[in-house]
Amino acid sequence: IESLRSLYHSLIADLPPSHRHLLGVSLLHARSRDDIWHLRAQLFDAISMSFGEQIARDRIHKLDALLR
Repeated sequence: IESLRSLYHSLIADLPPSHRHLLGVSLLHARSRDDIWHLRAQLFDAISMSFGEQIARDRIHKLDALLR
């Protein structure tokens, strides 16, 4: 799970502070791979609002690769 947390942090590193904080708090409460899986929609929304859907899809793809 630590590798997932690390990747997640790298995926949100350039988001605005408010989004980064909210996602970071959610990640702190994640205890399993399933918990991180359930954060995908929130992650996608935050990234797409900041950078567009294509970049969000690319980043989510990286997370999905580790979740498999």
